[in-house]
Amino acid sequence: MWVFTSKGFISAVAHRDKPEHLMVRARRLEHLQAIFPGTEIQQIASSDYKYRITVSKDTFAAVMFQEIKRLTYDNFKNSIPDAEYHDACGQVWRTMHTLQPGSHMPAYHADLPDSEPVEGHDDAWDGPDPWPTFGDPDKYNDQLPGGLS
Repeated sequence: MWVFTSKGFISAVAHRDKPEHLMVRARRLEHLQAIFPGTEIQQIASSDYKYRITVSKDTFAAVMFQEIKRLTYDNFKNSIPDAEYHDACGQVWRTMHTLQPGSHMPAYHADLPDSEPVEGHDDAWDGPDPWPTFGDPDKYNDQLPGGLS
């Protein structure tokens, strides 16, 4: 399960050896520290997710419940104070937007590194190229067909 909060991004998966526990991983140390303060964090340099903790499913549920209770924003991307994390979330937003039926945004862009066409995706886009101008997609909502919400 991927979880994006204003504090950071984490990935939670079932613990292989402890059925009532989860392995919660992050790409940035500060994301785990912010979401699970005071928890001992393992660092594994050769791992896909460098930082990880083990927590019970009940603890994870309680932390997620508190995140939901504290939620006050009406625009997730605008709630992210860290510029680099904000931009990464914007990239995720754009990628996921291409899955939406009727999306007219290209699934890839030739100027982006490691970008390749997505088989079976209709890349027909007859509007202005949104990729170079997007910092926060909400700023350019009126430039795209139907707007972006």
